[in-house]
Amino acid sequence: MTSLDLLGHYFFSSKDDTFEAFTKLSTVIQNQLSSKIISLRSDHGGEFLNHRFENHCDEFGISHNFSCPRTPQQNGVVERKNIFLEKLARTMINEMNLPQYF
Repeated sequence: MTSLDLLGHYFFSSKDDTFEAFTKLSTVIQNQLSSKIISLRSDHGGEFLNHRFENHCDEFGISHNFSCPRTPQQNGVVERKNIFLEKLARTMINEMNLPQYF
């Protein structure tokens, strides 16, 4: 089993689930992988820029950095993964002969 297998996959029904998923992920990283999160980088989305994230990062000594607004180039890895997921979803929709627009 690789370290990535331990992390699992987190699918959200809404962005409100982000904090709970992050706390679960951080627990897995710290307990099962014996690693400490020292820095977190995110955009200025409301799901990241709130008191819950701020308090959690302060409590666990995590430095929370933000990318500059409207510069997805600074978050290249995530942007490429999002493009991949969008293409994957379009492929599945096409394979199932579903309408492209709902």
